[in-house]
Amino acid sequence: VKEAYYNYKDLENRIGSSSLQLEYNRVYLDAVEAKFRSGLASAKEVLEAQLLLNEAEVQYEQVKSNLYLAYIKLLAATGRLSMEGFTLEAPESQGSLGTPGS
Repeated sequence: VKEAYYNYKDLENRIGSSSLQLEYNRVYLDAVEAKFRSGLASAKEVLEAQLLLNEAEVQYEQVKSNLYLAYIKLLAATGRLSMEGFTLEAPESQGSLGTPGS
């Protein structure tokens, strides 16, 4: 239980720092794009800023996913995870456009 708790708390802290990094990279991209429009930055610099933002978005989503999993593990470790209300059913067959029954 202790390990599950500390893992959850660690990820809770990391989601905050990951969120800050994501916001920083958004602001940075905006600044580089403004410099580009003014002729003070190259297209390469804009692409690099976009890449940094994309990497931060991926990192944030990974940490968020890990946080959800850690929460589930914490619930399981403390005996508070209930399967009540969960059903395991095969998904409906989907047509070529990805809509049910088409």
